[in-house]
Amino acid sequence: MSTKSRNGNARLVLGIIGAALFGIPAVIFIAIAFYMISINGAVALVLEILAVIFMVIGFISVMAIISGVRRKALIGRLSKYMALFEPKTVISISETATRTGMTNRQIRNDLKAARKKQLHFDIQCDFDGENIIKGEATWSQYIAAKEQRRLHEAEKSEREKKLEDPDLAPIEAFKIDGNDMLCRIRAANIALPGEVISKKLDMLERTVGQIIRHIEQYPEKLSETRKLMSYHLPATLSIVEKYREYERLEFKAQSVTEAQEQIEQMLDTVDTAFKKYLEKLMEFDTLDVTTDIEVLKQMFEKDGLTEQMFEKSGSAERSFEKCDPGDQ
Repeated sequence: MSTKSRNGNARLVLGIIGAALFGIPAVIFIAIAFYMISINGAVALVLEILAVIFMVIGFISVMAIISGVRRKALIGRLSKYMALFEPKTVISISETATRTGMTNRQIRNDLKAARKKQLHFDIQCDFDGENIIKGEATWSQYIAAKEQRRLHEAEKSEREKKLEDPDLAPIEAFKIDGNDMLCRIRAANIALPGEVISKKLDMLERTVGQIIRHIEQYPEKLSETRKLMSYHLPATLSIVEKYREYERLEFKAQSVTEAQEQIEQMLDTVDTAFKKYLEKLMEFDTLDVTTDIEVLKQMFEKDGLTEQMFEKSGSAERSFEKCDPGDQ
């Protein structure tokens, strides 16, 4: 789209020319036609037809003038909106209205008209009609954030439904508490720059995460986590957050440094204990697999499909191959 076409000048100029070339002659033809009715009816009829044709073209020209004027006014307002953005990429419609003297509704209508008329201004209204967004990159970020919020709301709604279900509520509450504790461990890890404590918190987060995922997979074991969720994990997090408080101190007494060292050593003990706890949770699963393997072996032996049977069958075949056909 050229600049002239975009700003409405071409439409305005053509409208003025059309109105002048066809509007004025149309009026003249009508005047002459009225005069010629009594003198020569045929000529008057021709003049009336020409007047109608010229009036239609003149009317179209006038509409083009009106459209051009409106287009120029719209582009002028859009340009004012654009000027408000520097250096922002998002501005509220209410702020835009205050600074331009327009109403919120007028601004929304202008943005809608710009999109409909394909005016290439790099601004558009958000889906809620509350903000103006500038630039494709910012718009893409807005769309992504909108989708993220939609997914979050859907997950929240689904979670609330599960919490209302007596059968699903216990495991759902466990998942919420477990994820909250994982977030707290991760937040502490991010806040603490020390390499030693960071590695220990990484191990703790992995182990706790494995426990939570295992319980989610086997909710029938939920009753075994009562002490873990009510005491072991909260106590561990309390100590870790105490370490964070110590780390913020500008001056560290000897007792504080010693306490931090004790916490670091304690985290090794905690991780070992949690790993043993995880092994205990998985113990029954491995026992079930071992039992299934033994049952399968017994079934193979009963049906004569064990490795020994295959070996005997192979020996018989090899013996048959060694036989000389001439001996028979």
